[in-house]
Amino acid sequence: MSDVVFLLRLEHRNMSQLLSVVERQLSCLQERGPMDHELMESILGYCLTYPDECHHPKEDLIYRRLALRDPAAADAVGDLEAHHAELAALTRAFADALAAAEDDEPGAQQRTEWLGRQFLAGYRDHIAMEEGVFFPRALAALSERDWEDIEFDVFDTRDPLFSEPTEVRFRNVRDQILAESVVTAATALR
Repeated sequence: MSDVVFLLRLEHRNMSQLLSVVERQLSCLQERGPMDHELMESILGYCLTYPDECHHPKEDLIYRRLALRDPAAADAVGDLEAHHAELAALTRAFADALAAAEDDEPGAQQRTEWLGRQFLAGYRDHIAMEEGVFFPRALAALSERDWEDIEFDVFDTRDPLFSEPTEVRFRNVRDQILAESVVTAATALR
């Protein structure tokens, strides 16, 4: 397997952990309890930067190479760059709704919850498509030389949340993910 695909799958796993935290926060909102707005702002700050600046450009490089080597495989994936733009727009809308909810604007809580659910579904569906369709087709179609060229362009960006050291602005998000992992592991041992 390509090192780039290995890295992208790791980033998908990390994003899935982040989505689980968002889901639990939305459950608080649904139960009319308080949502941790600071945590959610940090999560959405991460989702507004890292995917578009680092993760999606890696996938876009692979997609463009796939379109050159096997247009039918690229067609099966769909317009990946447009999917990425849609996720970015959805993330911005969710962040805006969260800010409005924090300001207690009328109807903002319901809009935040609805957009949050759309955000979760959008990211989860997108990750599933990439894992089930895009990566297998790219791995089958691209040559070793293609992967070397892609890797040359990719391996110079670090993840500000899941790398060591974690950027200060994302430390509370990382702490929450680690805390939830400990609870999940302890529950599994019972």
